[in-house]
Amino acid sequence: MLILLALIIVSIGGAIVFTVYSLFNPFIENMGDIKNYNIAYYGAISSLERGNLALRYRDAGFEGSGGWTGTTDFGPNSDHLKNDYGRLATQNNSMYWEIKSREGITIPSAGDGNVDLALQYTGTTYEHSKDYNKLGYNMIEEFILTLDDTNENDAYSSSTTSNKNIVNLDGIDATFRLPPYIKDKFSGPTNPLCTLADCDLSGDGIDNDIVVNWDISGKHNSNNFSLKPSIEVSYAAGSVGNKDTAIRETHVNNDKTIEFYNSMNPTSSLPSHDPDKNNIIPSNHAFSGSNFDYIFSNTNEDLSISFSLVNLLATSVMYDSNNRIYPFLEYKIKFDGVSEVPARFYNISGIGEVGEYQVKIIQRKPTSERNIASDFTILF
Repeated sequence: MLILLALIIVSIGGAIVFTVYSLFNPFIENMGDIKNYNIAYYGAISSLERGNLALRYRDAGFEGSGGWTGTTDFGPNSDHLKNDYGRLATQNNSMYWEIKSREGITIPSAGDGNVDLALQYTGTTYEHSKDYNKLGYNMIEEFILTLDDTNENDAYSSSTTSNKNIVNLDGIDATFRLPPYIKDKFSGPTNPLCTLADCDLSGDGIDNDIVVNWDISGKHNSNNFSLKPSIEVSYAAGSVGNKDTAIRETHVNNDKTIEFYNSMNPTSSLPSHDPDKNNIIPSNHAFSGSNFDYIFSNTNEDLSISFSLVNLLATSVMYDSNNRIYPFLEYKIKFDGVSEVPARFYNISGIGEVGEYQVKIIQRKPTSERNIASDFTILF
């Protein structure tokens, strides 16, 4: 009888222990998973910080990586496997950073535009807006035309080790257009920008207003230079001359391409439309009479081209009695004669792997620090 009672008590106790274990075991296993995830997350954050540190002395176009996967090290020695990282350094776990900042010869690449999804044109008349970027009123788009080829092993070294290679450009094509979706919503596909006297928004007496400012900057023989648009207008007649190189309202549509090639006038390919000299600072610079192709090929370093909106984009009262304002332009830039150019952003990835968990954190950091507040261009 006592033996039977003892067996019953043991059975009940065993059932209770099993029940308690069944209830808490998933939580115990989850605690282990949470620990692994948190360690992987810490590794990703640490790697991202190291990637940002690597960019301290690097420039646009730099690409590299550092850290370890399992027992394999790569990149700077300071990022190699160390026992100080505890679980991240054991059981074939990983911790590393990656930086990508190059892309193909067209910005944006196909399907990678930043026009808002709701404003992307879905008709068949125009090329889809997903292949274009926005150029808004409070922004400046600068395209850096030098590549930083510094070896990733020197990522944390001083800036004197940076090795820049000039992108050997033959020329640049730029297309600016009104957003087709908004254009249709305003007054239909025939609606142009206003070039009439009653909507001379700049008030300078020239109906065909400048809408996009361009600027080419660089360094030649250790001397900085900056190339600006040349202005040729007749205020008496209210007209623009053939040698004017500014991007005006009549250049903004779907069949106009701004060409920076073997001429001095990006708005016309006719030699007779070239100005006698470039509008360049300093005015006595060696490039004062050179075409764009020559300037691109002979600039020593720090070459870039930038675009910004300098006037409101008003509709024509002929087609739109409300005379409304477009919120932005769409643009596409193509670089000829090269295989890759610096991207507009550094894509910095920090990766941590522990057990079954991989955490990847991605940061996009502009390759150009230039902003619209610094773009005080005076056009003469």
